[in-house]
Amino acid sequence: MTIKNLRRNILSVSSHAGNPAARWTFLGDNLVQLVDVHHAYAGDQEGDSWVLCGIDLTVRAGEFVAIHGRSDTGKSTLLHILGGILAPRRGHVLIGGRDLFQMSDRALSHFRNRTLGFIFQNYYLAPSLTALENVMVPALLSGEPVHRARHRALDALEQVGLAAKAKACPADLSGGQMQRVAIARALVNRPTLLLADEPTGNLDEQTGGAIMDLLASYQRERGLTILMATHDPSVELHATSQLYLVGGKLQAGSAVVESAASGRAAPENFHPSAARQKEA
Repeated sequence: MTIKNLRRNILSVSSHAGNPAARWTFLGDNLVQLVDVHHAYAGDQEGDSWVLCGIDLTVRAGEFVAIHGRSDTGKSTLLHILGGILAPRRGHVLIGGRDLFQMSDRALSHFRNRTLGFIFQNYYLAPSLTALENVMVPALLSGEPVHRARHRALDALEQVGLAAKAKACPADLSGGQMQRVAIARALVNRPTLLLADEPTGNLDEQTGGAIMDLLASYQRERGLTILMATHDPSVELHATSQLYLVGGKLQAGSAVVESAASGRAAPENFHPSAARQKEA
């Protein structure tokens, strides 16, 4: 696919996304607030499987928060809720004072594009696009002209050490290289908040360390706020705070605590909230 055709297709999708030049303005120090967030997945005869049971969290602008926990404890679920991708069963998710799930779908899509960067554990690269084109997509969606989107995408690929692979498609990249393309894509729009789900999980130690240093430099020098789900112990060198997801609850500490709580039962006195009214 040519860049010209890519832009034409993107413009056809984003033509009703609002003013592409508009940026969100945040007031106050608290960028992220979770209030009594619960979530469960539909279960079988034993009932729903609860993974988040009353999460309360406040993150100040410019913090680097690492979230640890065993596999299948709900770390990815928590990040998807923070990113406005998955609605919680109960509770409120506020970014810059705006309740994500009170927004219309149109407003939420625009908000995500201009405010959030998301590094997915499974990459989600478009197979028919080159590495460069994959990284350009968020910039084009935000209304950047092709030449500027290309420049920013090449710069992002350079920062993750993949400028030489700009013309390669995902099928021609290793898992670690695809992960770095996904990281470049998350950074290309210079987000206010970066949500990172195991960003170094598919990288060797040396490359993973370099990526962790890069993200930490964005946090220190550009004021990027980072929430990262990780098993990487080197994050302790950079994170301003560390939390552990155990039994559906966030705990502070320096080591993962084995908890007797399973986090699978419905929260006490839980009643599903009524459908929320979305703003126009």
